[in-house]
Amino acid sequence: MRALFLFASLLLAAGCGGHNSAIGSTGLEIVVHYDDELVRELSVSGQASQPFGPYVVSAMVLPSGGIVSIRLDPSDAGHATVCAQGRNTGGRVVATGCGDYDVRAGEIGRGSLDLAGVTPIQPPT
Repeated sequence: MRALFLFASLLLAAGCGGHNSAIGSTGLEIVVHYDDELVRELSVSGQASQPFGPYVVSAMVLPSGGIVSIRLDPSDAGHATVCAQGRNTGGRVVATGCGDYDVRAGEIGRGSLDLAGVTPIQPPT
């Protein structure tokens, strides 16, 4: 069974550690940006060679500009899609975003994911 670890880091994009901080690991480090006045919780999921998530994390743990670190198996090399939903205190989805990223065995890829606001559905009049 392949191993997958996902954790939110309070490191900012300029964070600690260089590109060699996880020598030999395969994965992604994605900087997530969202409206921190609306979003109280994030749900992150995606697809590499197999689906992963959803992983739910508080906006206090993963502030806007924070890093989601996704560790993958080297056999996941190729392509990955990562999606996130931001929810308000009532649990309603208020922001969403997806991104496509290259995955290389033995490397940590880096990217960013911007969540855009969701227009509320208006009931018919």
